[in-house]
Amino acid sequence: MAGNAEAGTVLTREERIEGALLGLFVGDALGLGYHWYYDLNLLEHDVGSWVTDYLDPVVKSEHGCRHISQYRLIQGLRAGNYSQTGQILFLLLESIVEQQCLDTAAFGCRLDELLSELNGEALSGRYSEGIVRDIWQKRQQGITWNALELPSHADTSLGAQLCAVLALLYGDPRLLAEAADRLLQVFYRDLYLRACQLVYALTVQPLIQGTTLAELSETITSMSGNQEVMNRVGSYGSLQQPGLGQIAERPEMVSVEPAKYISLVFGLDCQVTHLLPAAYYLFYRYPDSFEMAILSASNGGGENVARAALTGALAGALHGVNAIPERFLHKLENGTSIRSYAQALAPLSAAKV
Repeated sequence: MAGNAEAGTVLTREERIEGALLGLFVGDALGLGYHWYYDLNLLEHDVGSWVTDYLDPVVKSEHGCRHISQYRLIQGLRAGNYSQTGQILFLLLESIVEQQCLDTAAFGCRLDELLSELNGEALSGRYSEGIVRDIWQKRQQGITWNALELPSHADTSLGAQLCAVLALLYGDPRLLAEAADRLLQVFYRDLYLRACQLVYALTVQPLIQGTTLAELSETITSMSGNQEVMNRVGSYGSLQQPGLGQIAERPEMVSVEPAKYISLVFGLDCQVTHLLPAAYYLFYRYPDSFEMAILSASNGGGENVARAALTGALAGALHGVNAIPERFLHKLENGTSIRSYAQALAPLSAAKV
């Protein structure tokens, strides 16, 4: 693919796993420096119309969430660091590699260590979003990780990102659906939100197996014939969500210029049902460029950290690790460890196909 791989090159599953995992973390870190700008004119005034690399948290601005950037800067976060969501993803990786599988109890123990460093407030750790604050409060009350009372009413995309990691581990859609649903139930109460996030994982998974972009939508919708998957997805309509991104291939019908403004079409906020359509659109919009897809996501303002992470995992799975610009890999927090964990996942996933 132009700009990503040499013509005729066949990517290995290992390259796709590395690409997806690093794309997830790169996207998170790219957005962190200019996170939660809801006035895009002010965003462009402060950082320019097109940011191409990691930034230190921007504090000179008058935008509404500048206090979060100021807090993060004081905490020592700099260009290339990832958010608290990235920390949680890293803990999941460590747990999977150590346990050789998804062990929610072992993952919970690691999360407890992180939660012990927080105080339950938003300005805690690297900044604690609502779902983390909810879980922190319930764990303080002694509610166990497997209790029905634990899941949050949050509608953010943490679950989708966690399940993207599982998509690198499980090659069988049935195994992925079971494991992802088990993990999502720890965090989310809403069945529909869990289904949306599960379908995202079911989109990353076939890309890892080498499914082409042209084949992807049909591959996902064909899972409607798998009752074990559908028991967790719930409806055929949910399986159609990733394919809606194909509208990017029809600019004569729908034109968004520049592509970063897709965030305005679907919403600048943190709801996973607004973030996923934008990620699918950008993934289809740039079939030959990991860099353009992920930068369009991060430059779109609002919840750009999550949008870029979700886009990065998709584009990384499609294009492989060698499509990720070296400047992103060189400066990424724990980049070497993340890559080594990706390499450790490859043999584990081969055993779970």
